[in-house]
Amino acid sequence: MKKYKALSRIFLLSYLIVVFSAVLFAFLLVKFSTPLAIVFIFLAVADLAAFIVARVMFEKHYNIFFYISIAALGYLNLAILGGFILEFVYTLQGSPAPYAWMISIAGILLIAVVDTFYILSLRKIHHKKMIELGLETPEAEEEV
Repeated sequence: MKKYKALSRIFLLSYLIVVFSAVLFAFLLVKFSTPLAIVFIFLAVADLAAFIVARVMFEKHYNIFFYISIAALGYLNLAILGGFILEFVYTLQGSPAPYAWMISIAGILLIAVVDTFYILSLRKIHHKKMIELGLETPEAEEEV
C-alpha cells in the first residue's frame, strides 16, 4: 500500500473515524439498551480489526482486501448514520449533547471524503491491474 498514498491515508483516517464515530453510536445506545450498546462496541472493535486486516491483505491477497474493506467501510457508514439519527432523536426528545453533534457531523463529513477517495483509488488500482493482465490498453495522451 506504500505506492498508493491516498489509499493509505484513507485507511488511517478511517481508523480515527471508527474510534470516534462508530464508538459514539454504541455509547448513544446505552440510553436505550446497555446489552445492545455492548454488542455495538464489539462491532466497532471488529470493524477496526477488519480495516487493519484489509490493509495487511492488500499486497498479497487483493480480492480478500477488496471484500473485507468494502464490508468494513459499509458498516462504518451505517454506524455513522445511525449515530447521527440517534442523536437527532435524542435532541427531539429534549436531551441534546453538543459533543455528539460535533462528532456526528465531523464523522459524516470525513466519511464522505473517505468514500470518495476510496472509490477513486480502487478505480485507479483496478485499471492498473487490468493493464497488467492485458485486458485493457493504456490510454494514449492526445496531442493538441
